[in-house]
Amino acid sequence: MQVVFSVNNDIVIDEAYGIAKVKSQAPMNNSNYHRIASVSKAITKQAIEELVRRGKISYRNLVFKDIFTEFQVDAKMAKVTVKHLCDHTVGAWATNTRAVDPMFNYLSLKGAQFIQTVLDDTELEVEPGHSWCYSNFGYFLLGRVIEKVTAMLYIDYIK
Repeated sequence: MQVVFSVNNDIVIDEAYGIAKVKSQAPMNNSNYHRIASVSKAITKQAIEELVRRGKISYRNLVFKDIFTEFQVDAKMAKVTVKHLCDHTVGAWATNTRAVDPMFNYLSLKGAQFIQTVLDDTELEVEPGHSWCYSNFGYFLLGRVIEKVTAMLYIDYIK
């Protein structure tokens, strides 16, 4: 774990605790990197809410019709809205391995190729809006929505 606190843009605490690499027992230090993981979902949702308030998008926008027209999707996927992604109500992503979240199934692919591969290789188990299923991939798509709508990189818009 790393803990960093700042006050008025001055770092007042910058500490590292624990083991960084289990096999080698290398200790944590202040230069270790960590994935932001699910913490980014709150940040992403706030950015989407800001875009909705500013009238740049609507929660009712169809993700693969109104925002991303370049991807080929099936009839269920075509019904996915921004709200479905925000609320984790897209429905479970069914894959050959029965994993409910394809986010980490295609690690060698990037960008549009990654998205289209997921869309080609998965299907929704239920109609969007009819069930809840936590989705890393859904929030990945929201990050790309932010980029598309703002014409900025996700990280730049968030800053």
